[in-house]
Amino acid sequence: MATQDQARYMRCRLVLGDVLTQIIREYMEQSGTQPASIERSILGNTKFKNRLNQKEMCVIQTLPAHGFKKFDISLMCKIARYKSFSLLISDKPTRGWGANPQQNESTVGDNIERIRLCRDDISHMADPSISEADFHRLFSRYIDIAQRAETHLQTQTFEHKILQYQTCNLDQEMENKFTQMEEEYKQQIRDLNKLLETQVKTDLPLKVYMDQSTQTVIEELRAKGPTEGMIKSTITLTGIKNAQEKADLLYSRRSEISTESIEFKYAEEGSLVLYVEIAIGLLQDDSLLYREMESFIQRVFAVADLQCFSKKQCDVFFSILEENLESSSDEDSSSLDEACSSRTDLVLNVEIRKDAFVTEESLSHSVHNFLGKVVSGINGQPVTQKQEITAVIGVQESGIYSNDLL
Repeated sequence: MATQDQARYMRCRLVLGDVLTQIIREYMEQSGTQPASIERSILGNTKFKNRLNQKEMCVIQTLPAHGFKKFDISLMCKIARYKSFSLLISDKPTRGWGANPQQNESTVGDNIERIRLCRDDISHMADPSISEADFHRLFSRYIDIAQRAETHLQTQTFEHKILQYQTCNLDQEMENKFTQMEEEYKQQIRDLNKLLETQVKTDLPLKVYMDQSTQTVIEELRAKGPTEGMIKSTITLTGIKNAQEKADLLYSRRSEISTESIEFKYAEEGSLVLYVEIAIGLLQDDSLLYREMESFIQRVFAVADLQCFSKKQCDVFFSILEENLESSSDEDSSSLDEACSSRTDLVLNVEIRKDAFVTEESLSHSVHNFLGKVVSGINGQPVTQKQEITAVIGVQESGIYSNDLL
């Protein structure tokens, strides 16, 4: 039988895997873009595709048949934040991807960021157990996310499900799910690349890991050769006591923390996330990266007098923020639909008033006027009788959607 702390962890994982994951799935479906188009767009984007592991590639290929049903939070966030697929989530985070949304920030993108941070909070825990205080804190965040999502998606299903997971009896089936989740947690740790192992504060073992996507980014940078500049990254320390208090302290003494190649920007709770900029040249050599990372983390522990809940070990996760590597000038930075249409087509997603569909004449008139403005806007010339424009209109259950092909 699971202990009370393990049972609380299991309840949180069930909310993440069921309710919060479903929220992002419905957000991803809001654009009305066909799943098959998304699959073709991803497979046609070499830079993004190279950052997917084999498991993620298999999931991507289920899009035409199953939509986002088999997608987890991590993969959907990776897609939503990539510039080439920005049409999927048009309601961007108030302060951009990667920031911790404030209470008054309420876009769809802000809510996706809240879900990502909740996922990180659980995934980066040193062991699969949660105290009663943290349990109530986490469920308060889950309910807040659900209420915002219900407003965005005009439904009333998410909060009720979360409250059920908070109080329902744990039967044998749920116990079995916990055993499976515990093994998944161990596999996540095994899949990480251990960057270094060092000692901090009274010989406490400190293990620093980086995930697969960060390893891929470093490999790409090394392939380009020596490069100057800085790259935005996060360093997440798990199991830190009074994380928010320590985040504020670190920010107030930030000038004492930065090293020659790692510049501290700010920190936030969840577990304790440090936002930094790392010299790109530092990533060219493992020994340089290890040495600088160790020096930086030692300073963080010393300046903030950090204490870990566990007396045995403290884990750290190093991640490069992928969005700072993208550029609108990249050859793969095409729009979502451009990658799945021919060079001679222009695909527009629009909304059409329902009364325009009453007669063929009114529909034809509305579409012709619209396309006339589109063509004029593109080449500065009005539509003439010699120009042929074909409009292919598809009606979706979620609304009215038009693919207008020029």
